Amino acid sequence: MNKLLQLFILLILAGTFYTTVLAQDSDNGEALVEKSCQGCHDNSMYTRPNSIIFSLSALEKRVRFCESMAGARWSEDEMQAAIQYLNKAFYHFKK
Repeated sequence: MNKLLQLFILLILAGTFYTTVLAQDSDNGEALVEKSCQGCHDNSMYTRPNSIIFSLSALEKRVRFCESMAGARWSEDEMQAAIQYLNKAFYHFKK
């Protein structure tokens, strides 16, 4: 098999794996948000007209702040999963 075809197949497989991992992270992020954030926030908090979140970096800072204030003690992977979920579900910022 020629090397270019092998590389192409590898890239397709890697993309499929990455998409699956992202979907799992988003599901995990949703569970984390429901468990740790819903006590203070309902979903309207993320879609309110006077939101203070205008970028992905602002979202990350706010999630880190709230996680700390809630004492959730998330790992970095859990933090990223929650950020990814909130962005996918509510904010739709481009990376």
